[in-house]
Amino acid sequence: MTLTRDGITFVITSCGRPELLARTIDSFVAHNTYPIARYILIEDSGDRDMLDFIERRFGDLFDTVLFNEPRLGQIRSVDRAYAEVDTPYIFHCEDDYEFFRSGFMEDSLSVLKHDPGAINVWLRNLWEGNRHKFEERIRYTDDNVMYRRVLPKTSRNHTWYGFTFNPSLRRLADYERIKPFNDVGHELEINYAYHELGFYGVTLEEGAARDVGRGHHVSDVGESFIQRIRAELRRRRRARRERRAHR
Repeated sequence: MTLTRDGITFVITSCGRPELLARTIDSFVAHNTYPIARYILIEDSGDRDMLDFIERRFGDLFDTVLFNEPRLGQIRSVDRAYAEVDTPYIFHCEDDYEFFRSGFMEDSLSVLKHDPGAINVWLRNLWEGNRHKFEERIRYTDDNVMYRRVLPKTSRNHTWYGFTFNPSLRRLADYERIKPFNDVGHELEINYAYHELGFYGVTLEEGAARDVGRGHHVSDVGESFIQRIRAELRRRRRARRERRAHR
């Protein structure tokens, strides 16, 4: 197959959550209107039953299915999947999102072409931005796609500058500048590395995906006991808020 200069590879990381995975992929296929050069899935649960489910349910969609046995963890899984990519762009996806509008891939591509400092293009609604703040100014691409830059978010002793593994389009060339991610660290350290190179996150003005995985946290390989406890406490706080909201 001859790839165009704007070829995009869809890469999704999965870890043993079949219902959420199906919801993510089904909604992506239903709403994406841009041709995908290759579909790649990497499964990190180490569960053969999960692999069987993927092959039964999505065997006709994915060009490459990678199975980690034993588990590699999120960052090494991303490196393994990205090693298979030979297109200029990667649409990185996690297994707990739902897409709800079309045209988001074209919009994201327009932003990356227009703004060379953008490291990835967020798709979540502005009000669902993990308490991130965004610049007040609305920017426009040459195709009149509206977007904003993500402002730094400081929490305790660290600052987020907009890099994310949430569903978003990014350039393969930017990954190759610092690869492998595993040598840099986890998501926070990768965020710092790109910030030092002058990159920042951006978000579409019109959202296209929502997080549907809250309350279904998966512990990463190497995740500390304290990190797991904090994740469980966050899940319980969310559950209490939801119960109060429905009273």
